[in-house]
Amino acid sequence: MDFFDPKIPKKKVMVEILHTHSSQYLLKCVLFLNTNSKYSEVKPETMQEFLHNCGQFIPTRQATSDNYNDTANANLISLYNVNSIIYIKELNTCTPDELKDLSNIQITLNNKSSLKLSISKSTMGNRLAEYVNSPSLFLKFIKGKSYIHLNKNYIFSIRNT
Repeated sequence: MDFFDPKIPKKKVMVEILHTHSSQYLLKCVLFLNTNSKYSEVKPETMQEFLHNCGQFIPTRQATSDNYNDTANANLISLYNVNSIIYIKELNTCTPDELKDLSNIQITLNNKSSLKLSISKSTMGNRLAEYVNSPSLFLKFIKGKSYIHLNKNYIFSIRNT
């Protein structure tokens, strides 16, 4: 049974996933986003839209190289439970405009590890509390020059630094 129909156009996004079954390493894989956002017909679906609308399981293709079009593993699709994903890190870098006007924060996870991240003030809005209490399961932050989409279920606390 083929879980992924290659006839439906998709945008392939290379990511690293940290999941609860092995917090020792990051799983490098490809996610398949829609080429058209349901909120904007002229732009591709964003990672936040994908994560907000994906359902319980997300289809991924494990990457054996940095090649998006790895045909050797084109049919090796796995479905991952979003409740087991701690975070998803996009491997594409942010644009210089996205790195302007950032607030630095420290997040403590349920396992007592901490992450030093940043958030764009335009993403956050007026108050951090309103952003983290939004209905989305995943929150978008910046680490270095990459986006991290953190599952709220694994956050113990957040504080400004």
